[in-house]
Amino acid sequence: MLFKKKNPIVKKKIDSSGRYGAFYALLEYEKKGRKVENTLREWLKQASPKKEEYNLAQELAYGSIRRKITLDFYAFQLASKLKLREKLLLRLAIYQFLFAKKIPLYALVNETVDLAKKNISLETSKFFNATLRKLETAKFKEPSEKDLEKKYSYPKVLIDLFVKEYGLVDTIELLKVMNEPAKVMVRKRGIVQDITLSKEEARVIHQKKWQVLEIINKERISELVDSPEYYIQNVTPVFLMENLSLKVKGPQRILDLCAAPGGKLLMAADLYPEAQLFANDISEGRLKKLEENISKYHLEAVVSNQPAEKMHNNKKFDLIIVDAPCSNTGVLHKRCEARYVITKDHLKGLAKLQYEIMKNAFNLLADEGKIWFMTCSILSSENESFIEKILQNFPLQVDGKFHKVLPTKEGWDGGFGCVLKRS
Repeated sequence: MLFKKKNPIVKKKIDSSGRYGAFYALLEYEKKGRKVENTLREWLKQASPKKEEYNLAQELAYGSIRRKITLDFYAFQLASKLKLREKLLLRLAIYQFLFAKKIPLYALVNETVDLAKKNISLETSKFFNATLRKLETAKFKEPSEKDLEKKYSYPKVLIDLFVKEYGLVDTIELLKVMNEPAKVMVRKRGIVQDITLSKEEARVIHQKKWQVLEIINKERISELVDSPEYYIQNVTPVFLMENLSLKVKGPQRILDLCAAPGGKLLMAADLYPEAQLFANDISEGRLKKLEENISKYHLEAVVSNQPAEKMHNNKKFDLIIVDAPCSNTGVLHKRCEARYVITKDHLKGLAKLQYEIMKNAFNLLADEGKIWFMTCSILSSENESFIEKILQNFPLQVDGKFHKVLPTKEGWDGGFGCVLKRS
């Protein structure tokens, strides 16, 4: 709950300001490990904020977590001993001052002081009032150019992996790109023009099998979300599946082993409208979203709720989509919490799970069937090197070539895909 009921009759109104939403999301993340997306969705339902306040909450919460190592480096120069709530409020304030340039200082100060007064104490609000008014003239010590961890807010283990794979110059570019807010894109499914978007509201990112648009006017997003003609989706998985589909003709039975929330299943249905669809996911929560999308887009699919590495069916499949669980290193701008859970042990655990899923996919594959292996990772250990290991242990071969995309300033996510067939 967002608050405790002191009186069962009188309900306390939940703060609907964007800064409170962000503060609450940060608090839930630090205390309980909850994803920002889930907390903000709960706050949206309970507080009913205005669109602009919800957008502000998203920008501040995601941005503050993406850059929390950097923000704490600066915050320590203003106050070295803070309790959790004070630390999070200061982190939010510094993020707004340094990275959200459209927010004026007076608004930042007044709103933060008010939040401190309502959610911590009067004394704390006085501290923030005095501290934040010094921001304009503060002379912060900057992180060393060599200290990439503090400068760009990524754990050292991840930076080292990137440098080993891409070199220092390209690594720095990747770190910069994935510290920026993600661009909102939609895939247009067909030729029906049920919604008209002007050039000022959207721009074409990709045009091949499907058209992918970047939405510039955020006011149009809810309309697009409601339309079965559009699916909110980055250009990268669209590009990957367009290329992978060149190697697969007319499959009759398609299984998406890790299907939620359903974007790739929907693309498979659009590519192969005559195929019978099977969708599996281990998460009951994500399965609910998958079923909602199946209904919204008028798909017919057999849905199961099993671990992908154990999913069973009596009949084999012509096409199996394995969107494998991974480190999310190609979408760290979207999944702001993901960078902080990456350790060597975490990656080993993911590799083991990926292997077991691929082992099961092989067992479920028809003799002439094919596997689409995909990730949103840019680490070779989860992509090229992993596939080489699969080829050494199973009678499979790559059909075509590897497709790898790195995150770009233009908004492309990072990702990987290839087609496998029996050898």
